[in-house]
Amino acid sequence: MALWQAWREYDSSKSKFSSYAYLCVRRELLHLIDHNRRVQEKHEKWLNTVRIEDLMVEDLAHELDPQLLHKIQNALTMKQWKWFEHCLLHGYPLKEFAQKEAETYGAVKNCGKRARAKLRMLLTEEGYAL
Repeated sequence: MALWQAWREYDSSKSKFSSYAYLCVRRELLHLIDHNRRVQEKHEKWLNTVRIEDLMVEDLAHELDPQLLHKIQNALTMKQWKWFEHCLLHGYPLKEFAQKEAETYGAVKNCGKRARAKLRMLLTEEGYAL
């Protein structure tokens, strides 16, 4: 990429192309090395501050009102309920859930979108702030 930009921006009245191209490629490589170093430092800082408990997904099913769960189950289709139960309550990743249910990722994503709309409406009717 840097070589192509050098070719595009080269001005023959200022220097030889090989000298200009060398500088452009060198500058881009140094930029990439510096960028990768900063990203790695950021990740290392995060890894040093995060606790294992922070990475664990809590099972929300135990915290919700059983009557509310029943109303949610009645409002959703069977597929939407499965999505709600596995992805929201138990924290399954969408891709993993899609494979388990033999569905495409897009189908699961759309199912979740429709379920969230129903949930939003139900929770608003029940007086929960969104």
